[in-house]
Amino acid sequence: TAKRFRTKSTKPKSPLSVVRPNEPSLDQLLDKISAKGYDSLTAHERKVLARHSQTK
Repeated sequence: TAKRFRTKSTKPKSPLSVVRPNEPSLDQLLDKISAKGYDSLTAHERKVLARHSQTK
Protein backbone atom coordinates (compact mmCIF):
# COMPACT_ATOMS: atom_id res chain seq x y z
CA THR A 1 0.00 0.00 0.00
CA ALA A 2 1.16 3.50 -0.76
CA LYS A 3 1.63 5.99 2.03
CA ARG A 4 -0.31 9.19 1.86
CA PHE A 5 1.24 12.40 3.03
CA ARG A 6 -0.60 15.34 4.42
CA THR A 7 0.13 18.67 2.91
CA LYS A 8 0.85 21.59 5.18
CA SER A 9 -2.04 23.96 5.43
CA THR A 10 -1.17 27.59 4.97
CA LYS A 11 -2.05 30.03 7.69
CA PRO A 12 -3.85 33.22 6.79
CA LYS A 13 -1.67 36.31 6.79
CA SER A 14 -1.38 38.09 10.09
CA PRO A 15 -3.28 41.36 10.43
CA LEU A 16 0.05 43.21 10.61
CA SER A 17 0.88 42.23 7.06
CA VAL A 18 -2.35 43.67 5.70
CA VAL A 19 -1.78 47.14 4.30
CA ARG A 20 -4.60 49.56 4.91
CA PRO A 21 -4.80 52.73 2.86
CA ASN A 22 -4.31 56.03 4.69
CA GLU A 23 -3.05 54.29 7.82
CA PRO A 24 0.37 55.03 9.27
CA SER A 25 2.79 52.14 9.57
CA LEU A 26 4.07 50.97 12.93
CA ASP A 27 7.50 52.40 12.10
CA GLN A 28 5.99 55.79 11.33
CA LEU A 29 4.11 55.80 14.63
CA LEU A 30 7.19 54.82 16.62
CA ASP A 31 9.26 57.50 14.87
CA LYS A 32 6.65 60.11 15.76
CA ILE A 33 6.59 58.96 19.40
CA SER A 34 10.38 59.11 19.50
CA ALA A 35 10.49 62.61 18.04
CA LYS A 36 7.46 64.26 19.66
CA GLY A 37 6.22 61.96 22.42
CA TYR A 38 3.18 59.73 22.83
CA ASP A 39 0.88 62.67 23.49
CA SER A 40 1.48 63.91 19.94
CA LEU A 41 -0.42 60.94 18.47
CA THR A 42 -3.94 61.48 17.21
CA ALA A 43 -6.81 59.31 18.43
CA HIS A 44 -6.69 57.36 15.16
CA GLU A 45 -2.93 56.79 15.48
CA ARG A 46 -3.40 55.54 19.05
CA LYS A 47 -6.01 53.05 17.85
CA VAL A 48 -3.65 51.82 15.13
CA LEU A 49 -0.85 51.45 17.69
CA ALA A 50 -3.17 49.57 20.05
CA ARG A 51 -4.20 47.22 17.24
CA HIS A 52 -0.54 46.51 16.44
CA SER A 53 0.25 45.78 20.08
CA GLN A 54 -2.68 43.36 20.45
CA THR A 55 -1.84 41.23 17.42
CA LYS A 56 1.50 39.94 18.71
